[in-house]
Amino acid sequence: MICLSPLYPLNDAELFFSRLKSAGASAVIIDHFIFGDGTSDGSRTQKISLPAIMKNIMPESIHIPYRDKVIDIARNYLPTGVSAAGFAGNYS
Repeated sequence: MICLSPLYPLNDAELFFSRLKSAGASAVIIDHFIFGDGTSDGSRTQKISLPAIMKNIMPESIHIPYRDKVIDIARNYLPTGVSAAGFAGNYS
């Protein structure tokens, strides 16, 4: 199992998940800082430099639609868990 927590910018998500599958990964959990830092809006993480660095690399990576796009791609390759439900073993 692979855990992407927090989810960082991926240049080529298709290639990334294809390689994870080829390497023998059995599942992936994706957790974005907005819902994954213990606050409802990512305010804890917004206080550190991570979001600014991510935005500099890939502006869309700091928003939930990016997470959702990556989840959709991941599901084409591996069972995929999202945030707390994924850590609890719920995959789709």
